[in-house]
Amino acid sequence: MGKKGKLVHHMGMTMTEEQHRKWHRELMQHLGISDEEDRKWHQAQQEPASEEAADAEPLGDRVNPFAIGGGFLAYCVRRGWLIQQGRGRNMSYYVTAVGRKALGGFGITKY
Repeated sequence: MGKKGKLVHHMGMTMTEEQHRKWHRELMQHLGISDEEDRKWHQAQQEPASEEAADAEPLGDRVNPFAIGGGFLAYCVRRGWLIQQGRGRNMSYYVTAVGRKALGGFGITKY
């Protein structure tokens, strides 16, 4: 049996380091994030802005980013910025003309 390599646990998934690199690269491409933008983001996460930031206690409850994302999608549908079709795993969202402009105000320009 071949060597699997180190396993990575990320967002509820378990995969090898190579699978994780491939998954991450494909996700960033899908989101329209360049390799340079992704590298800078990861670098900023590893380097605290100051010594105080490294020692600071969390200011609130830990957040589930999927809950925030889901809440924002529902908000966008209510505002008429997105149209929701389907249910469950078959759910899709489509941006409206008004939504393109409104989402641009949040820096969201790639869908």
